[in-house]
Amino acid sequence: MGLDIGIITITHLERPDGVAYEFACQMAIEASVHGYMTGEGNNWAGFTQRQVLAMLDEFTEHRNLDASAKAEIRAWVQSLPWDGWRDDLTQDADEEGGLIEMHFNW
Repeated sequence: MGLDIGIITITHLERPDGVAYEFACQMAIEASVHGYMTGEGNNWAGFTQRQVLAMLDEFTEHRNLDASAKAEIRAWVQSLPWDGWRDDLTQDADEEGGLIEMHFNW
């Protein structure tokens, strides 16, 4: 067995506006609870497409947001640099859809 060494590179993304920003903050909270690396003002977490879409449903329902607000957030979510985003992911599928590793800093 050998030792592998790597460097983590962070690509800073443009901050979303409006309700998409509020959802991004919710994702950061989720990452601070369930992420794999957390610290003062920083956390890292992996998400599946299915997890994020479920979070989106819960977020919009809890805040009583309309369909246009949900569509705005979903457009931002879909614009993220996913590894394998699936437009055809159904609720009944066993698949988790795309994957994304995110870093949040505040």
